[in-house]
Amino acid sequence: MNHTYETQWVTAEKQVPSPISLMADIKSAIELEKKVTRAGGRQALRDLLQKTVAEYNRLCTNRLRIPEDALRLLHAHYDFCRKASKEATSKAKAQGQAVHDYVATHQDRSRNALAKSVQAAFNSWCEDLKADQAQFVSEKLLAEKEAAKVRTKLVQQLEDCHSRAWAAVGTFLKENMTIFGGKMVDSESTTMPQVRQWARGAATELGGAPDDHCVILMINCPGAGILGANAKSFLISFITNCLADFPDNSLALLVHPNRANGQECRTGPAGAKAEDGEMEDGIKEEVKKNESDDEDEDEPTKSRKDGEEVQVRDVQYKLEKDLSMKERQLRIRPITWVFVAAGTDFVRKSMEAFRPATVKATILIDVLAYDASPALATLEEHSDGRHIACASIALDSSGQDLMNRISNRTYEQCRAGKLVLPSFPDFAPHIAALKDEKGFEQNKTYRVTCQVHDKLLLLESLARKWLEDEGTCEEAKRMVKAHNDEYNPEGNLMTDRPRGSDADDGEVKEPPAKKIKVEKIAGEDVSKLPNPKVIQLNNTCDLIVCGDSGEHLFVTSRGTNQFFDKREMFSYGGGEWRDGAAPCLDTNC
Repeated sequence: MNHTYETQWVTAEKQVPSPISLMADIKSAIELEKKVTRAGGRQALRDLLQKTVAEYNRLCTNRLRIPEDALRLLHAHYDFCRKASKEATSKAKAQGQAVHDYVATHQDRSRNALAKSVQAAFNSWCEDLKADQAQFVSEKLLAEKEAAKVRTKLVQQLEDCHSRAWAAVGTFLKENMTIFGGKMVDSESTTMPQVRQWARGAATELGGAPDDHCVILMINCPGAGILGANAKSFLISFITNCLADFPDNSLALLVHPNRANGQECRTGPAGAKAEDGEMEDGIKEEVKKNESDDEDEDEPTKSRKDGEEVQVRDVQYKLEKDLSMKERQLRIRPITWVFVAAGTDFVRKSMEAFRPATVKATILIDVLAYDASPALATLEEHSDGRHIACASIALDSSGQDLMNRISNRTYEQCRAGKLVLPSFPDFAPHIAALKDEKGFEQNKTYRVTCQVHDKLLLLESLARKWLEDEGTCEEAKRMVKAHNDEYNPEGNLMTDRPRGSDADDGEVKEPPAKKIKVEKIAGEDVSKLPNPKVIQLNNTCDLIVCGDSGEHLFVTSRGTNQFFDKREMFSYGGGEWRDGAAPCLDTNC
């Protein structure tokens, strides 16, 4: 059967007639109903309606002109498309969900792998830290053990050097300075023969002819100036016998307190010279007296002092009288000194004044050794290269105290280099070796730490990484605190990042170096610059920075200098400047 179809758009929706045509058909049906109603009969109306419905169906079928097979195919196509769309949508949803699940799964795996790798790296850091601590402790113990051995050896060498030094001092004092002790009661029978024998031996050891020796007896009376009967007898006997042993170039210098010369000495007289020129003009005596204190003193105090002065002058008079006896064959010359120096200076100037210029050696005997000034003056004479020997007679006093003072002064002068003894060792190498021995103070870098002297510092980059990570911060804080408590009390970190790298901890970066053009300027124009700051580059060239911010840079030169063009110039901080090697500009300002 042949069918003719009109080409119309067919959709998947249910097909209905056009609304306009339906309205027209319904209108026609209503008018027809009215006519039939007027004509009468419900049966006629029912028949009419059936005819109308049949006509309506015909109209719909004819208007669409779609056969049943086409409608079936259309419905099948619609169902297929809807099913395919549902299947495609379901498949797309399934594929999307699969992709989402795949990505989520791999993200979880990546996140877990990253967390595991971070934790593994942190665990490795903890193990390296423990290994560094163990290595540091072992090396420190070993180094301290070795340093203790070296230090013990150096200390032993220094102690041996110290012993040899004191042995050298003792030998020197034994040969050149001797202290004789004893009791004043039996001094004439025991001490005096020993001293006379020592003086003869010293003259022999010093060598030379008898005229080459000068024997000086220094008798420094006590502060009160009052001598007992035994001391007076020993003094007169010793002076007489000792000067008789050395008839040539020998003298006894008897020093009395200032008040032994009476009131006229205190007012500052020029003093008397020795008649035969034995005393030089350089010796003077400084008498310190507070006149106001004397005026304020009461009468009993003045009377007591006047009585003591009378006793001192009486002792002086009796000594002069006894020593002036003809059988002693001594010449007495009373001299009044006004001297500035005291102590060793007074002794040395006294020897210089009374010692003839022709003598080559001096024998000094401190008869009443109340202090160590003569012996210490002898040390100074030795330091100046003079040949001199000294003996001190300590009667009824502690000779050990004098020896200690003399020994300590001798040792100090030898250590200072003022007195040179042949067998005195050199302490400088041993002391330098002890100073250089600093024990365990080397600088060494381990795996995650760095040793600075005797401390073990954490490397900053790794420590900050673990301290800032959320997963390791708590454990890292505990590890760092335990480490600092034992190995780094100050809690410092060793910076191991290269200079100029980005700082993750918010540190302020240093501004880049500012390039300033160097200008020439004459020396006379420097004073005209505002707030100039002069930096000496070398002996002939100065660098002048002008302005608070240093925006101007000038060069003043007193000769020909070379400055490299477009090169950085920097200083090591010690006034020595460096620059790069390149073709340079000659400037002669």
